[in-house]
Amino acid sequence: MSGILADASDFSNGTSGFLADVSDFSDSYERISGRRERSFAGMSEFLADASDFSVGMSEILADASDFSDGMSGILADVSDLSNDMSEILADASDLSTDMSEFLADASDLSKI
Repeated sequence: MSGILADASDFSNGTSGFLADVSDFSDSYERISGRRERSFAGMSEFLADASDFSVGMSEILADASDFSDGMSGILADVSDLSNDMSEILADASDLSTDMSEFLADASDLSKI
């Protein structure tokens, strides 16, 4: 009888140990599962942030392209203005030459 009681006691102790091990495993699994869920949540947040970054970078590049187009337009306008100024200066030079000839002719007429 004492052998049976000893075996029952050992079984009870073993069962208690087994249940404690199961409880420890369960706690560990919950911690691991929580980490995995947080890891997946973190990865989702990272991917969302990466997507936002990509959209922001695309907007920056579009703005840079618009700026470049604007600068090209400004430089074309400056080039046109420079050409116009060159023509104005050439016309002014021609006018100056014509005025000199007119004054020379007027001087010749006054001598007659």
